Amino acid sequence: MARNAEDCAIVYSIIYGKDPLDPTTSEFPFGFDKTKEITSLKVGYLKKDIEKDTSKSKDNLTKALDVFKRMGIKMDSLELPR
Repeated sequence: MARNAEDCAIVYSIIYGKDPLDPTTSEFPFGFDKTKEITSLKVGYLKKDIEKDTSKSKDNLTKALDVFKRMGIKMDSLELPR
């Protein structure tokens, strides 16, 4: 569907929003700013869930988080209430 984040933003800008025929959708603003510094972003991740993962997804996710860190994106380990 897309080759990069900007392509995703273009597609999403068309399909986002409340669909009156779909009760699972909601209306939230969409604001993509391609001029924003990447180092101002923050990524939240579920550290305990990643640590427990025994699938191949764990390696891919860990590598992606490492790339984000090297790019200067702030990382925030989150824990969901049970």
